[in-house]
Amino acid sequence: MLSKTLVIASLLALLSTLSHAEDSGRFLVVEPEVQSSALRSYANRLQSSGVLQAVTRSLNQRWMLPTDIRIRLTECDESNAYYDAEQREVQMCIELVEDMASTLDGQFEEESFEADALSGAFVGMLLHEVGHALVDVLEIPITGREEDAVDQLSAWILIESGEADAVLGAAATYYGDDNGVGAEDFADEHSLNSQRYFNMVCWVYGSDADNRQDLIDTWELPQARAEQCADEYALLKRSWNRLLRGHMRTTTAQNLAINAPHLPLPHTSTAADDRSAPKPRHDDNGQ
Repeated sequence: MLSKTLVIASLLALLSTLSHAEDSGRFLVVEPEVQSSALRSYANRLQSSGVLQAVTRSLNQRWMLPTDIRIRLTECDESNAYYDAEQREVQMCIELVEDMASTLDGQFEEESFEADALSGAFVGMLLHEVGHALVDVLEIPITGREEDAVDQLSAWILIESGEADAVLGAAATYYGDDNGVGAEDFADEHSLNSQRYFNMVCWVYGSDADNRQDLIDTWELPQARAEQCADEYALLKRSWNRLLRGHMRTTTAQNLAINAPHLPLPHTSTAADDRSAPKPRHDDNGQ
């Protein structure tokens, strides 16, 4: 009798240890790394806006992590974002915001909706890099290109959080003309910009097809693709639910709102601005 009691106690202690190990990490916002005085002021505005903190708070309410993942604003000398697997750190380039603001300029009929799109695009890109981090630390199995998979993950998080318009903001930053692409573009680990644009628009449409005719009318989603989007999003949703189910804090964790505040607009735009590509004029409801 005593031996059985000891075995049960040992098993319970082991399970408790494993559970603690699974839940020993957090997403953490850390101090920006900025060298130039030109970007330091805007980096401070971004850091104090609460956007990173709101996203991080929502993520920590959703998933258990075995280790900390840091999120940092950084000066990169280019428009990009990264996940550093060695440092377990998501790095959001400050130059990225200026580049996205330039790309979105003129796509919407009102500046307020353009500001909404910029905030959504930034959060969408942040969640894309968070997706790389989750694939790494949770050892999530991925077939195909990881970049496509974490595009899906970012969209799924936002759509299920009731923030589908943020996905459209991210999509709008990829809108443009892919003429002139070459072998390096086709060989790249990312899909072409136009493919990423239509994928994201399709997923938003597929999540609520009965109420999103505007995505066909003003966001140029082809009818032939639109007919497949509901099934496409249903598969995406089912797959990510299954892959992350064991790491969720609650069964409804994926439905938690993010409630990120607006991103402060850059005071100037120093990014290259190619305005020769055609841009859709999206309607005033920001959709």
